[in-house]
Amino acid sequence: MQAMREGWACNANDPAEPPADLKAFGWVMLAYALTLASLAATGSFILSATILFTVAVRAFVRGLWLKSALFGLLAGSVTYLLFSIVLGLQIGEGLPERALEWVVPF
Repeated sequence: MQAMREGWACNANDPAEPPADLKAFGWVMLAYALTLASLAATGSFILSATILFTVAVRAFVRGLWLKSALFGLLAGSVTYLLFSIVLGLQIGEGLPERALEWVVPF
């Protein structure tokens, strides 16, 4: 209602604001698409989380492929273990999950 009476400033209409970064948006959309394709093809949460993190980081920072992939793998593995051990939920059925269950029996 306030907008109808008084209006308010909107960054999208402000000519001083920089335009949207469509290239970064494209990378993030690619990350989501690859994640969904990976989940459908492999059923692996850990692999999909690694892909999502790696490609999404690429949207904002260049040249960190290996570091972001390793961090994504670590974050996906820890998340999988927390869901499996603490909550008792299986959120993936791929090879990485089976290998992790073999290394960390629970």
